[in-house]
Amino acid sequence: MREAARILTLRIALIVTSVAAMGIVAANAQSANAISKIQFGPLSAIPNGYYELCSAYPDLCRMKPGRIPVTADGSVTLTSAMMDELKSVNSAVNATITPAYRDTWAPGEPAGDCKDFAMTKRQRLIDSGWPSSALPAAIVVTAAGELHLVLIARTSEGDFVLDNLTSQIVPWTKVSYAWEKIQSTTDGLNWRVLQLQRASPAEPVDGATGAVGAAAYATKSGGVASVTKASSAASRPIVD
Repeated sequence: MREAARILTLRIALIVTSVAAMGIVAANAQSANAISKIQFGPLSAIPNGYYELCSAYPDLCRMKPGRIPVTADGSVTLTSAMMDELKSVNSAVNATITPAYRDTWAPGEPAGDCKDFAMTKRQRLIDSGWPSSALPAAIVVTAAGELHLVLIARTSEGDFVLDNLTSQIVPWTKVSYAWEKIQSTTDGLNWRVLQLQRASPAEPVDGATGAVGAAAYATKSGGVASVTKASSAASRPIVD
């Protein structure tokens, strides 16, 4: 009888241990697959060229609701068709615009640099029904130390990068850039620094505050922000 009780106790202990281990594995898997969202920090200086673009063409900088359902933080609810559209727009614009350095931000032009690639993609997606809250542009720093502009697609499945240097659409955490600043998702003229940590996909992140993630390149000049140039090579567009 005592031996039977001892065996029963051991079996119960093994079952409890197995269940606990399964819970740990499941929690780790959930953490590993956590949706990665950009978290917005304090206000930052507006890039000079973007300010000039908004002054000349204010409609390009106005917030637009779009025709696609959005989540609480202004992201879109991602479908396979929408991901296909992101890939199509990214590849089409990359193939259409001839790389050439420009001082101005000029979306829709046949030749231009990273600013024009990113803003052209943004405008095409907005025209197709995407809300502007889901399409902020972001300034990053490349491995070569150059400032570079990319477009972010904010979705229910995470935030993705559209880049003129690659045809691939990848999560923002998978690119080898240092993050500098990003357009506000609630105000067409504001830019913010990034908080480099994961955020809940349902959390309204644009108004969040916190530490600056990267060294600031923006400086004030006559009340308008300007961004330091790192290079003038047309093949490696920079942000001004």
